[in-house]
Amino acid sequence: MNLDIGGVLYVLGALLNIQLLKMMPYTIVYPLTSITYIWTLILSSLFLLEKMNRRKWFGILLVITGAFFLTM
Repeated sequence: MNLDIGGVLYVLGALLNIQLLKMMPYTIVYPLTSITYIWTLILSSLFLLEKMNRRKWFGILLVITGAFFLTM
């Protein structure tokens, strides 16, 4: 069951990535995949009870800041 959900989400993400590549240049789309790290931290803290510390929050802030400047 979990493997099926993971497979569906992976395919959905790949299709969305293809659509984005049709609309935006690769040099912008690919670095924005770093946002995946934010989702991973959020989901792991919710479901796996991963501890969030200052270093992780600072990393999230850096990723968001970089994505912001990249899309300007």
